Amino acid sequence: MRILRQLLMGWLWHALTIAGSMTWEILWALILGFALSAVVRRETVVRALGSDSPGPWWPPPGSGYRHRVVLIRASRARQPNRRPG
Repeated sequence: MRILRQLLMGWLWHALTIAGSMTWEILWALILGFALSAVVRRETVVRALGSDSPGPWWPPPGSGYRHRVVLIRASRARQPNRRPG
């Protein structure tokens, strides 16, 4: 009976440590995300990208390589005073 109790307590401790580590992983990512979003404001994104909509950046299903080429061309078109070559 004592061995069974030790096994159950070990299992319970293991489950609690895994749950605690998963909680910590989620929590620090949320804190970092909210801190970054407080620093990078919407106006900064609009100034850098031209708009705040995910339009050309959102990949359509099955697009693959062609979509990457479109993204590269769109990002080059947004860069002012870019000389070819």
